[in-house]
Amino acid sequence: MNDKAKLVSIVSSDNTLGYDVKSFNEFGEEIHIEVKSTKGNGKNYKFYITQNELEKNNNDSTHTIYLVTAVSTHKPKIHILGKLNNNITLTPILYSANIELN
Repeated sequence: MNDKAKLVSIVSSDNTLGYDVKSFNEFGEEIHIEVKSTKGNGKNYKFYITQNELEKNNNDSTHTIYLVTAVSTHKPKIHILGKLNNNITLTPILYSANIELN
């Protein structure tokens, strides 16, 4: 596994991928990590997820979500959410508008 650590890469500059980090699990298999963060430090958290990230989470078996909470403190916490399920409420808040002008 140590040799795989050198292959971990931040890929967040490519928005088409739907994840931020290409990494590897304990078996050396490639995984895709979407990192979300919030200043919150309690029990209920809010974060934003794009349609592409949501589709990757639903359709890519290697896709997992990490939520970093209390990011503005000296003790942020990492929560591995994995796949989104019934414990999360999704609320649409943005629409893509396309128009062709003459």
